[in-house]
Amino acid sequence: MLFSVSVFTRSHHNGVAGGLCEEQIILIDAESQLEAISLASDIAKDNEVSYKNEAGDLVYWKFMGVQSVYEIEGDLRSGLELFSRHCSIDEANSLFKTIKE
Repeated sequence: MLFSVSVFTRSHHNGVAGGLCEEQIILIDAESQLEAISLASDIAKDNEVSYKNEAGDLVYWKFMGVQSVYEIEGDLRSGLELFSRHCSIDEANSLFKTIKE
């Protein structure tokens, strides 16, 4: 079975948790939802990264957790809906503002 798994990472600057997070949606081939969570968690942890920014601060992106898991039904094809959610208009406006910037 295929699953789309939403994982979050959070930035840390010089060891202090920052206010910036990243959501990634990962395609996982697994036998169950629990296995999909485990595999996506492992991938996200493997993708944790650290680097020095322009100011010389150590930036580290740390895995926060799995936010959601959805089984993908049917064959993968163009136009297949992989993810949808309902949100408030304020959240939607915030997301669109980020896209436009």
